[in-house]
Amino acid sequence: MMKSFEGIRDLLPESAIAIVDVIGLEATMQLVEVLGGVPMPVNKGVLARGDTRLDMLRQAVGEENTRKLMSAFGGEEIYIPNCYHALRECFWRQFLSEFDALRDEGVSVLMALTRLCPQHKVSYKQAMKVISARKQNARDQPTLPFD
Repeated sequence: MMKSFEGIRDLLPESAIAIVDVIGLEATMQLVEVLGGVPMPVNKGVLARGDTRLDMLRQAVGEENTRKLMSAFGGEEIYIPNCYHALRECFWRQFLSEFDALRDEGVSVLMALTRLCPQHKVSYKQAMKVISARKQNARDQPTLPFD
């Protein structure tokens, strides 16, 4: 599932922002999904094969981004946060985008949720709460008067 990370920087903890500044938002979110919630010592030196932690970084973000992390944080221990709020926001944005696409095709709310809820492993009730909250937020937005 493609995720939209646009506009979530303000939801990220400082430790994640420091990583974003080195390898970018998308690679950071891949790192968080794979290794989020753990401290990670970062080597200064060579990308030695057989170093389990470096191998984990390589698998998460690739060789080039691992090198960038080593250059920026070599000799330090970085904390890779789990970024729960940012990931949940991305999840619900994607869910709502898919919901809106189905609705635009003329699919009923019930049928759209019947398709999407099992696919995304969320309950109908939770999805309806998010949809209702979005509608309420849209109603609460001030409208600009026309001159």
